[in-house]
Amino acid sequence: MKIDVDQNVKGKFRFNFQKNIEIILGDIPSECLAGLHKIEVIGRSYDKKCKDSFGFYCGKQASEDKLPKIVLCVESILQDMPPWIFIVISFLPRYLIAKTLFHEVGHHCQHMRHGVSGDYKEIDAKNFSRKLVRKFIRREFLWLWIILWPVIIVKRMFNKRKQIPVANV
Repeated sequence: MKIDVDQNVKGKFRFNFQKNIEIILGDIPSECLAGLHKIEVIGRSYDKKCKDSFGFYCGKQASEDKLPKIVLCVESILQDMPPWIFIVISFLPRYLIAKTLFHEVGHHCQHMRHGVSGDYKEIDAKNFSRKLVRKFIRREFLWLWIILWPVIIVKRMFNKRKQIPVANV
């Protein structure tokens, strides 16, 4: 799959969109990406309908080259984010992009599999996104989970001891 990053976006943000999107795509099942031609990363959408959106899915009919694609509008996604955050807390921009990308891939899956229509389009895409965001967060914070797991076990053991009723004699 092709990932196109607009040159204006590369200069504006100190963030490797190509590499980070490839990492994010690792969390998406391959059958959900089947048939998707490319992911475009642009600054802001010039389409009046999608002016303030974070991204959108173009199916075969809507796309000018008649191939399905996802467009991510990173200026909308990462608006008001200070430049230092890309260096200090690189997880945050990657999380925001992943959340949007998962939502748009959810629309692609709907279109390719069963064609959900009407009011259920957004609900189905949001549920798809929510499931993949959980997987993404687990992977991103694996190191924290490894550190905290023994602490959680010890805390539960102490809580169980406190709850044991003592018989009055």
